[in-house]
Amino acid sequence: MDSRDSLEKEPKRAIDHTIFWAPWKVVCPSTDEILAMPPDPRSYQMVNNRRRPDFRSQKTTRARLNISSRKYKCIHCICSADGDVIPNEANIPNPRTNPGKYRVNCNTWSDVEKCRDWFNCRCRTEMLHPFRDQDVPLSEYQDALNNIPFFVKQHYPGFRWKEDGLDMSWTSMTVGNSGPPENQQVERWLVPGTAEPYYLEGKNQNPQTEWMTGLLPGLKDGYSTSWAMNGESSFIKRSSVDSSVSASSPGLENDSEGQPPV
Repeated sequence: MDSRDSLEKEPKRAIDHTIFWAPWKVVCPSTDEILAMPPDPRSYQMVNNRRRPDFRSQKTTRARLNISSRKYKCIHCICSADGDVIPNEANIPNPRTNPGKYRVNCNTWSDVEKCRDWFNCRCRTEMLHPFRDQDVPLSEYQDALNNIPFFVKQHYPGFRWKEDGLDMSWTSMTVGNSGPPENQQVERWLVPGTAEPYYLEGKNQNPQTEWMTGLLPGLKDGYSTSWAMNGESSFIKRSSVDSSVSASSPGLENDSEGQPPV
């Protein structure tokens, strides 16, 4: 049998990794938070030989309206699959025939650079906790957790899906199936309430060796560390057994002020 035919006939997985995380969206700090950023335009890189606006030279009401208008433009940018802010090139309006629409659209890399570097707008996702379908093997849920993109996992390395008595996470920060770190001590637990003897593996409960367990190297609470020894580890299903919070940059939000001035 042709390998391509065998791949085409392979049954599709019932569970996709997207059930555990929401699509990326662009969010910006609140107007107050932007006003609290360093005010000197020279603190920011220039975009197309232009400086960031100096809101100190504007009255408070005018400054807030100006920021709200710029935020409204920024949330019309889109996000890449890796969670980067990119231009929204769909239906680029003509500035001569529709200047109002052009003003609020994020269509160019210059728009992106201003939103990202001047106002700290970022892409955000949220981790989800879907209900468990009893007819779907746990192995498919584990595969879905493992296949969540790295850039999502990077924001929430401590995420755990707790549903129907289960407490599951991905087994590796990379996409796909992988074992735990080499020095991670493991111990087996029987999953309660299952018709078959499903086992979970996790960190050793011995206090003398507990310090050796942790998240993958270099990641703890979204920050870089030499080794994240926080006593947590991903549970891993045995071979036949089936064994992943909101990713975002802290302090980002959309508010009702993000509308263009009338």
